[in-house]
Amino acid sequence: MKVISIDIGTVNIKFVLLDICDEYGIMVEDFCIEPSAGVKYGSIIDVNSCSEMVAKGISNIIENNGDCNIDHYLVALNGKKINTVNGSAAIDFWSENGGENVKISEDIIEDIIEKIKDDNSSKGEILHIFPQEYVVDDHPPTKNPIDISGRKLKASAKLVIDESTHCENLNSVMLKCGIKNYIKVFAPVALSEAVVHGDERSGSIVLELGGGSCNLVIWYDGILREAFSIPLGSVHITQDIKIVLQTDILSAEKLKIDHGTVLYEPFDGDPDINIPSSGIKIDGKGIKLSYISGIIQSRFEEIFELMIEKIYKTGFQSKIDSPIILTGDAFLIKNSDKMIQEMLNAETKWGKLRGITKKGKDIPESFFIAIGAAKFAYSNNIIQEVESGETNNFFSKAKNWLKDLL
Repeated sequence: MKVISIDIGTVNIKFVLLDICDEYGIMVEDFCIEPSAGVKYGSIIDVNSCSEMVAKGISNIIENNGDCNIDHYLVALNGKKINTVNGSAAIDFWSENGGENVKISEDIIEDIIEKIKDDNSSKGEILHIFPQEYVVDDHPPTKNPIDISGRKLKASAKLVIDESTHCENLNSVMLKCGIKNYIKVFAPVALSEAVVHGDERSGSIVLELGGGSCNLVIWYDGILREAFSIPLGSVHITQDIKIVLQTDILSAEKLKIDHGTVLYEPFDGDPDINIPSSGIKIDGKGIKLSYISGIIQSRFEEIFELMIEKIYKTGFQSKIDSPIILTGDAFLIKNSDKMIQEMLNAETKWGKLRGITKKGKDIPESFFIAIGAAKFAYSNNIIQEVESGETNNFFSKAKNWLKDLL
């Protein structure tokens, strides 16, 4: 089947054409990028402008591939009001079954997950639910309670909920593009599906610095524990340079790419960087590289401090000793990886895309989220259930997770 996966970001909108089948899995056939419009901090603020760019990207990628038919569309979405929340529920078998114990079945698991969903449905649209653990009677917590007998079952889960009108606005964008049915995936969840593999899921922290946002994902004991997004990214570094150096946005972006660095130590002097369009000069000369580095480093410190605060609030940093997985264009700025190593006192490694095949050209990191969205939907049977006409896609993650354990 042919699938187009779309990552709607603040700076750019990424499009990936994939061919998916059970025989060879996921193949990336093509990808393209369009400038974003009508999007701010991950939220859609202008439906018409956003839909024009989405329609343009879809049209281009279809035309470039022989006007192929598209079976499914996916969208990786973000936004300030899409949050993860904790949910829990309990079922008392003893009172419901006349004082008899009950053996836990998959149907009972579905019932208790449904109960968690119902208890949180008033908060907004539920995008995902990730079971965390189950407790039968007074036994220790378990990931797999199937076939255990007991009087009472408790369950906890992590839910991803859109607490605003973001999903409604996205629906309007897609409808204007002629697309009524599509699959939504939270961008940090898609990211983790792209770069966290195998044993890494026993304990990993993922940090992604994109154009308009920073994503954080934590895996522990084979379960996705946290997924956050902060509306700060490399575009804010560019804006800082533009404002402080009184230059235009294109010159600021070029300066960031060509000379961007943090933790700068001028062992070989402190060279002057000529910025023709800058409104300021120091001693009639260009701007010192150390001065530019200071601008960039200040914003990095703000972003990293926010992410570190999020990590420490979860409590998982003391349980995970594997290197932090880094990805995203902003980490291409020199020494940015060393800076996060120093601030977290941890090693790092670069995230790698696995579990997919590709045709021709290499795939830039900026497309990892769009690809991860397709991989998440396929590996959790969401695409397959849509393909077969089933409508109860909500429990795909929970069902597939249980099957992996059995």
